[in-house]
Amino acid sequence: MSDSFEIYKARAQKSSVFELKDRTFRYRLENDYNVEILAPYANVQNAFKAIVNMSTYNYSIESRILDYQKVDIPFEADVKVGDVLYWPRMKKNYIVFADRDTEKNYLLCYMSAADYEITWRDKNGVEHKQIASFLQTAKENIVTSSQQYDYLDASMQLLLKSTPATDALTYYDRIFIAGKNWKVVGRSINTFPGMVAIYLKEVPKNEFVDNDKTLPDGTEYNSTKVITSLDDVKEVTVGKNLVLQVGTLVNGNSIYDTYKVTTEGCALDYSTNTLTFPTRGTANITITSHQTGLVKNLTITVKSEEVAIPVTYSIEGKENVKVTLTYTYTVYKNVDGKKEPAKGASWSVNDSNVALISETKDETGECKVHMGAEPGVLHLFCDIDGNHLEKVITIDTLY
Repeated sequence: MSDSFEIYKARAQKSSVFELKDRTFRYRLENDYNVEILAPYANVQNAFKAIVNMSTYNYSIESRILDYQKVDIPFEADVKVGDVLYWPRMKKNYIVFADRDTEKNYLLCYMSAADYEITWRDKNGVEHKQIASFLQTAKENIVTSSQQYDYLDASMQLLLKSTPATDALTYYDRIFIAGKNWKVVGRSINTFPGMVAIYLKEVPKNEFVDNDKTLPDGTEYNSTKVITSLDDVKEVTVGKNLVLQVGTLVNGNSIYDTYKVTTEGCALDYSTNTLTFPTRGTANITITSHQTGLVKNLTITVKSEEVAIPVTYSIEGKENVKVTLTYTYTVYKNVDGKKEPAKGASWSVNDSNVALISETKDETGECKVHMGAEPGVLHLFCDIDGNHLEKVITIDTLY
């Protein structure tokens, strides 16, 4: 009796709606004339079959029509909203901008041509890149392939995957796209869940100050970097202990930050920030900034014989200053991973008409420089322990 019951049960399951739809989908995946080969962006080795149906999709943004492809994808392809797929036959990238969770046998989703990789920088100067779908919303047919933009009152919409970086793009931010200057005039996170719609308005470009090295209106990108007390340490001996000090600089100025540190071939005592190197070989230290997302990688060779730890010097202080104001610069000495203000420094400037040294403090390694009344470029020199250091400082107007 039990064997017959199991047979009937198996037959019922095989003939269920779910099983029937699954078998139908698998059959279509092998025989349907709409079957196409797709692949994850920059990973064509993981290509898979999908069923692509050309169509259009209405959505309520200025009554526009979004050209799109409805796609049926096997769950094992592990595709999600925001992923970028490459379509070899079309030789184009497409971004998955929506899905329907009502389909239980496969991923039913919608994708739109993603024809450009945009680049922008956040408030800390960290560069971000993402493939985006460009949608015309007014007056102009945007042609990104030939980079033609004809009207200054043209507007367009960017469709991006929602990330902390894209979520930070907000009103009045300006970005360059294909050499053109655009201002963010709106954003929506409700149009498609998991995506961000950024609305842009083209604004005039100032040919004298706008370029790829600056933000629009000539504002310079923030320069951000992670520095450590071991940046110049390439070799140590077995059993050596070094203190790891980490900092984040934005335009040469320290900002508050915390870090995640992982090690390989060495051990870190988090209570004292001391690194120990127990065996010969290669030690790798990876430092991730929580504030900026920047990653710093250090590689140190661990040897059995004694090696000389280099002594380095550096001048720290603002690199961009204003006329008529006074700024403090400090010379530091870095020995064995420990940084401290250096004593016995001799300070000078290249042109006393540009700026003057108003005060020096030998105990703290400080030098106060009073900037002149005219914008320009100042070269600040420091001679210490036989080393000649130089720092280039740009002097701008107050306003």
